[in-house]
Amino acid sequence: MYKNIRGLIMKIYLKIIIALILTIIILCFIVYGVSNKKIETNITIDEIEIYSGEELNQNKEIITYHSGENNFSGEYQESISEEDSQVQKEVNEESKDTLAQSSIPKQLSSTTPFYIKINNSQNVVTIYSKDSEGNYTVPYKAMICSIGDATPAAGKMYKVTSYKKRWNALQGNVYGQYATQIVGNILFHSVPYTAKSNSALEYWEYDKLGTAASLGCVRLTVEDAKWIYDNIVQGTIVEFYEDANPGPLR
Repeated sequence: MYKNIRGLIMKIYLKIIIALILTIIILCFIVYGVSNKKIETNITIDEIEIYSGEELNQNKEIITYHSGENNFSGEYQESISEEDSQVQKEVNEESKDTLAQSSIPKQLSSTTPFYIKINNSQNVVTIYSKDSEGNYTVPYKAMICSIGDATPAAGKMYKVTSYKKRWNALQGNVYGQYATQIVGNILFHSVPYTAKSNSALEYWEYDKLGTAASLGCVRLTVEDAKWIYDNIVQGTIVEFYEDANPGPLR
């Protein structure tokens, strides 16, 4: 009898041990699966970050427009996305410091390293640096651009705000690279993309650089947009003008 009881107890212990082992194995699989998903997610993020770094280093000219249509009827607007509306309100307060063309002697206009002139009639951006007397008279860099109907008219001057964004969402489900705000919805940025990807280039819009092709923003090559993004600081003066002469460096 005792042997039967002992055998029964042993069977119960054995079943308990088997159940514990199976439970541990199942828990191991669950933990492994969760951690594996985390690893995969981290790898994806790292790959994206590395890819973005390659874009920065190569300065590829990756361009696009809104939806691939040559539509300038006003249905599409280049502007800061709704997600950045709060930031835009803040920087718009800064950009209220609009300047009359005759009100700022260039040698006193800013303590910033550069002064920007945009030739609306020739679609050329010229960057000036200071001479030995502190005047912005030294042509430093020229960029081909595309402006549009809503671009500020000749004679307008503004101070660049603090708003900058690596990929700026634009209305029409598109993006511009290296956005720097001039005033309101008027930005420096690359020709737009249909997605945050080098493969989203709309090359036919890139080919329009040098002509009026935007609705108001100042479109640039990726290389030039990045240069402004990296080198033009808040408070830099941007002057709009018109002249048959493209500029000293064009």
